Amino acid sequence: MGLPDPNVEVNRNDKPIIRTDLRETTIKAAVGETVSFHLTGEDPEGYQPRFYQWSGDVGKITGDRYVHVPTESERGRTLPVRFICSDGTGAYRGLTIRIRVE
Repeated sequence: MGLPDPNVEVNRNDKPIIRTDLRETTIKAAVGETVSFHLTGEDPEGYQPRFYQWSGDVGKITGDRYVHVPTESERGRTLPVRFICSDGTGAYRGLTIRIRVE
């Protein structure tokens, strides 16, 4: 085996970037208070990112917006909400936001 041929182009698939419009990754919310924020994604290769969240996590993503209204049973808990930003070609990146219900 020799050295790789420097003239052969290798396809790269860099991970997309995921962000929110929040200042912190842990936010406080009261029971009944709507928690809502935008998700943004950017793929280095220009594919359209899609957002998903883990099954069983609270709240819901619609398009690029996440919404959850904490319930009385969640009072005193810190709820992890785990997001996946996928470029649809196998590259993805995760982000966790924690909601502290007071």
